[in-house]
This record gives sequence, structure tokens and C-alpha cells, in this order.
Amino acid sequence: MQKQASIFDVNAPKDAKTGEYELGLNVECLEIMDGITFTAEIIQKKIIVSLNDATKEDGRLKISYSLQELAGETQDVEVEIVLLGQNNERISELKEQRTISPSSTNKFETYLNLPEDTRGNLNLLINAKSKIASAFVQEYVLLEGNALGGFVVFDSENSTGYISAAIVVAFLAFAFIVGRRILKYRRIQGRKSIIFAIASGLGYHKHNWDNRVHRHEEIEH
Repeated sequence: MQKQASIFDVNAPKDAKTGEYELGLNVECLEIMDGITFTAEIIQKKIIVSLNDATKEDGRLKISYSLQELAGETQDVEVEIVLLGQNNERISELKEQRTISPSSTNKFETYLNLPEDTRGNLNLLINAKSKIASAFVQEYVLLEGNALGGFVVFDSENSTGYISAAIVVAFLAFAFIVGRRILKYRRIQGRKSIIFAIASGLGYHKHNWDNRVHRHEEIEH
């Protein structure tokens, strides 16, 4: 038996009222199908958390984030920051307390320790919770080691652009290789025509010509 943790989003209708709702989740594969029910709560948005930037400095992840207060009152917020791996395993995490004033947007900076050789496609989760509200933000983080001098952060809405760019680059590389082979083939065919014309003038038979061209192609390769 193998267990795999997954994260998914549930889109609530814009006109949905606050309260608790019972939802169902079905999982189906070739061998088995199973399902569960769970409770989701829609609450009034009273705080917004945003990730502004994430860069690597001296083996640590420097994180800049914002907390926006919407309830019109002072909130003492517990902020949990978690760096998740490709299999949603926790690589590093921290908790800190922040106080935000009524109807304001507050920017903060903090540092998250990184294990050695941390790299790859990672997830950065920031969860903010107070007595009256909770919110979170999750962003994809691409770390290619020290060569970039930091992290490249992009959200799921913009990830399509990176995938499209990769596809374009791969296509151009493929087209370049195919183009070179086509040009090489044309050069070989041109040489065949010239040699055949000369051979015909000298009285070579087609059988002898094919053998000479075959040996010529082997030398070219």
C-alpha cells in the first residue's frame, strides 16, 4: 500500500453564503474506486495574505509577504510558512506572530532555513490565522541551485507561460536538427546527380554507379 498526499482547490460560487457545506470526493483508477465526504466552511473574508517575493540568501529563503486587514479591527495573526517538496513533504517550516492594524496592508520579511542541496519544483505555503479569520496563499517555487542567485516564483495562473516557452524552445531545437539533416540529404543528392552525369558520360553502368554511390555515402557518414 502506498499513500500519496494531494492538495486541491474547491471553487465556491460567488453568491454562496457563509456556513458549512458537505462535499464529496471520488477517486477512480483501473483497479478500484473509492470516495469520501468532508465538510467545507465558507467564511467571510477578513484577512488577505499575499506572497511578494522569495529569494535565496546565504543558504536561507528570504520571504516577503503582505497581510491585509479587512474586518476593521486589530488582529493578532499567527503566520505559518511551509516549504513543500514535489511529493508534498515538508522541507522546512516556521511560525511567527504578527499584529496588523484595522483596514491596513502590512508588509513583512522573514527567513526560512534551507537544507543543503535544496532544489527543484517546490511549493511555498503561507497560512495566516487569527481569532476571527484565516487565509493562505500557495505559490510554486523553482530553485535551480546557486546559478540563478535565488528563487523564481510564479503562481499557477502564470505557469502556462513557462510551459509554453519550454515547448517553443523544444520545437525550435527539433526544427534545427531536422533542417540540418534535410540540407545534408540535399547535398548528398546533388552530389549523386553530378557524379551520375559524369559517370554516364564515361560509360558506367547503373549497377557500377549504385555501388560507387553506396561506398561514397559510407565515407560521408
